[in-house]
Amino acid sequence: MKPKVLVVNIVLVVLLSNAGSVIAQKMGNPTLEWQAVKALPAGDHLRVQLKDGKKIEGTMRNASDSVLMLTRGTTDTDLNRDTIAKVYRVVPRSVSRSVGKSTAMGAGIGFGTGAVVGIWGGSYEDLDTLPLVGFLGGFGAAIGAGIGALVGAVYVKPKRVLIYEFK
Repeated sequence: MKPKVLVVNIVLVVLLSNAGSVIAQKMGNPTLEWQAVKALPAGDHLRVQLKDGKKIEGTMRNASDSVLMLTRGTTDTDLNRDTIAKVYRVVPRSVSRSVGKSTAMGAGIGFGTGAVVGIWGGSYEDLDTLPLVGFLGGFGAAIGAGIGALVGAVYVKPKRVLIYEFK
């Protein structure tokens, strides 16, 4: 096959393989439309960003074509659709997953700190220092894992999922 024909065929294959993504981009993202906000059940926790930059969190009461109704504590707030820039659904994250990640990070940091202290206590070329590095590394890993598990259990950041965005 001639090199020019091969290059043309490769270019056509690349262009045709990207055609589906171009069509999908032009169709729009249906999850970011107002219908998705109207479909949310009452009682969902939402975070709304207004066009002026102000952020409001509350529990959804209802959504119509022009108004989003939230409950914030004991007060009810009605937001016009024209003033809303973004709507996020606040979803709680798994505590066990947070604890697991924090424990692993704490153990790694603790091991590294203990190993550095062990190396600092002796010479890095000395083979007698190796048991000290291992002991202090393991001890630091145990302490770090405990601190990480505690932090992971106390601080679980909820996830925000974008539902609507004004364009």
